[in-house]
Amino acid sequence: MTQDALAGAARQWWRERLRADTGEARGLCARLRRDANPVSVLSEPAVHDLARALGTAHPGLRAELGEAWAARLAALAHVLAAVEAETPEPLARLWGEGDPPRLSRLRFQRMLRETDAVTLAVSVRRALPLAGDRCNVARLAQDLLRWDEAARIRWCFDYFGGRAPEAAAPSSDGPTAQDARA
Repeated sequence: MTQDALAGAARQWWRERLRADTGEARGLCARLRRDANPVSVLSEPAVHDLARALGTAHPGLRAELGEAWAARLAALAHVLAAVEAETPEPLARLWGEGDPPRLSRLRFQRMLRETDAVTLAVSVRRALPLAGDRCNVARLAQDLLRWDEAARIRWCFDYFGGRAPEAAAPSSDGPTAQDARA
């Protein structure tokens, strides 16, 4: 399956489990927002529904992320619980709006350097109100699950209002087609 399927699965889970107008959804949101500790988050049965949905959308994801899988899953659930509304704009773009930007450059740069999933999740959740507790849920899910160099680069371009370059697959036997055009 594609990245779109992965993002769609996370988005659907967010809508059905966290944004439903029920006491159960409100309680789940409160519990997930309260504690970013992976064990606390993973003790919620609904988070395992998210894990199954992501596994169905991208069967190799768990193996691809390896030991980081559980922490990234917990981080994603923790952050999604704080997102109140969906918008087409990515989160970093919303943070970068204005002069000065809604989220300071220093705080943004600190977030980009973060490698620990729990610390990243707490930082993102705490900064969500600066974006009105809204963002592109599918994109946020993709980026938090991966949190690799490509995600960080996208966030930089989004924050500064630019358009990220198309990702080129690295080639081990010479320059890429993009290099040849330069």
